Amino acid sequence: MTVATMSLTVNAKILRVNNNTGSSAPYSSFNDALSAAEEGDTIMVDASPLNYGAITIKKRIVVIGPGYDLVTNGIIEEGVETANFNGITIEAEGTVLSGVESSGTSTSPGGVTIKANKVVITRCWPNKITLRNASNSVIHQNCINSGIEGYGSTYQESYIQITNNIIKGRISDISNGYIAYNTLSSGTACYHCQNCEIEYNWGTSEFKEYTGTGNHFANNYESRDYSSIFNKSIVNDGPIAAIDVDATLRGTYGAFAGDSPYILSGVPAGPVVQDLIVPTTVEQGSKLQVTVKVGIQK
Repeated sequence: MTVATMSLTVNAKILRVNNNTGSSAPYSSFNDALSAAEEGDTIMVDASPLNYGAITIKKRIVVIGPGYDLVTNGIIEEGVETANFNGITIEAEGTVLSGVESSGTSTSPGGVTIKANKVVITRCWPNKITLRNASNSVIHQNCINSGIEGYGSTYQESYIQITNNIIKGRISDISNGYIAYNTLSSGTACYHCQNCEIEYNWGTSEFKEYTGTGNHFANNYESRDYSSIFNKSIVNDGPIAAIDVDATLRGTYGAFAGDSPYILSGVPAGPVVQDLIVPTTVEQGSKLQVTVKVGIQK
């Protein structure tokens, strides 16, 4: 099994964006930071009560946000806890997206659309993930309000890894993919897929061919009792404080099983700057007092 990873390119820059009023971050607009970024750079997106808007990424970069529902899961005690976008479109091969939300607004549905190969989406909370010529991409450790959808009946997305996600919906139109350790609530968990390895998933429906062909189903677990899979609604309560089920089942099937399980609140691996206060001026001879709030997740 492939595991989603993130790496920083040698000599690459790290750019920070924060759209809160009065923030000391170098960039207040994500698109401004994106314009300044070069291939291989990393953009750190601070938590904010303000939406970051809709973005299209056309250069290979790494985007790292703070995670989501940080208060709900005890990561922080109070304050803003997510970096939310109206929608994210990725058109650059090799782009990595981690720790952001794309639930949108009341007038914009949000979600992530992948239009490039070898993209990694990990530890995010999108409304939906849509694949459009996204071969060899990885979707790992996400909480997805809707489903993961390929092109449709005339085309299946190839060689997609879909692992350790919580999905309120179905996975559709994938070919030659690896679909494992996901927790799904859908009447048709894997629809119109072909030649995929589908194993160790936990769903509300039987794992079998739904207009697809050539799939290999092994060691999947079906429970039609919705409450036994999700503690409550993943839409209303965020990324599941816990799944109230037998520990043996939880350790074998679904998002919390396997070698690289789902991470509560989607906090990116390693230290993440959640708040940074730097004075704009300081008297000559005085020390520069900098306050940094950091969250750490394995």
